[in-house]
Amino acid sequence: MLAALLTLCVGAAPQRWLLTVDGVPLAELRVSVDGRAYRYESTRFLEEGPAERLLDFTLDEAGRVDGLTPEVLALASRPGLGCQQVFEELRRTPEELCVNHREGATDTGQLAGQPYSARYDARGKLATLTLGKARFEARAAPTTLPPPEANPFTRGFPLEGTAGPAALEPPLGGARRLDKPPRGAGDAESVGRVRCLIAARRYVASHPKAEVVLGLVLEGGRAWPHAWVRELGVEVDPSVAPGDAVLKARQYLALPPREAGRVYLELLDGTRRVRLGASR
Repeated sequence: MLAALLTLCVGAAPQRWLLTVDGVPLAELRVSVDGRAYRYESTRFLEEGPAERLLDFTLDEAGRVDGLTPEVLALASRPGLGCQQVFEELRRTPEELCVNHREGATDTGQLAGQPYSARYDARGKLATLTLGKARFEARAAPTTLPPPEANPFTRGFPLEGTAGPAALEPPLGGARRLDKPPRGAGDAESVGRVRCLIAARRYVASHPKAEVVLGLVLEGGRAWPHAWVRELGVEVDPSVAPGDAVLKARQYLALPPREAGRVYLELLDGTRRVRLGASR
């Protein structure tokens, strides 16, 4: 374990995972180690709770914080069988990590008393981890990263072009631009883009034939990750009040559910863009 951790400490590239909960992409988690400096970053796509977390820690000579290996680092490189106390970064408290069984590339065990399953690649790096309804999937880290204060998920992504219908560049199969804005269905408690996923889930809970739609909303010259619902072929946005004029000023791009998280990361990395004036 210590040898793997020291390998990570010596000039290793950042490691990044996509977090989905119940199949909904919610955030990216990224960690990096530079000498004894350990950085933990968590950035949420749909702004459900704090938009981002940036935590810096100083590792001791053994690669530990307060005498314990940071939890993400303990899992990022395959740990040994058995139980150990780890340092949980967000709460800054000890938790127990137990690797109970190993078969091929897969470990199973418990983290803070909750069962988990993790799969590692040929280099012994964490590829996927499932913990309850949460799933972390490794993604390649970009060569350059925006500064945290410029997080596009909170300020929106810039658009290419000045007018016309929007489309992804390069194109993505299964993405669709709404021909007309959704119907607003929000109340005083749910109105506001910051609560779009909460509002969409609340609507679906009381409308059995509705489903959450993930995509992008274009407004004020920028694009944001957004969630709304589709019910019996009709698009509904529970985060906007009925009849709100903002609906006519927006464009909506729906994404294939399994591709939404990847698209959000590609927009962050600059490998995919939103362009105006595109044909279907």
